[in-house]
Amino acid sequence: TGITTVEGDPVLFRGGELELLEVLMANSHRVVRRSELLGAISVPGVSDADLDGYLRRLREHIEELDAGCAIRTIRKVGVRLVESQDADAMAFELESIGPNAWA
Repeated sequence: TGITTVEGDPVLFRGGELELLEVLMANSHRVVRRSELLGAISVPGVSDADLDGYLRRLREHIEELDAGCAIRTIRKVGVRLVESQDADAMAFELESIGPNAWA
């Protein structure tokens, strides 16, 4: 659990949400594999299902805050933090390339 501020307002992050956000922000130039995200969470025994829950809640936070970015899932590859206006265009581009581009 962690608290940070956005434009002076406190925002509560639970579990590994804040750790995920930090990893995604530090790596916004690339797709981050799920295994990397799982390794970044300090919660003991975190599972794939837990990661999905953390990402869902993190997406909700970002949307509620109108943060100007979005978390895009790249099927069979990982996730990436992108600017909101680029999210749909990037999803099309990456799915056109396919997951083998990052193998």
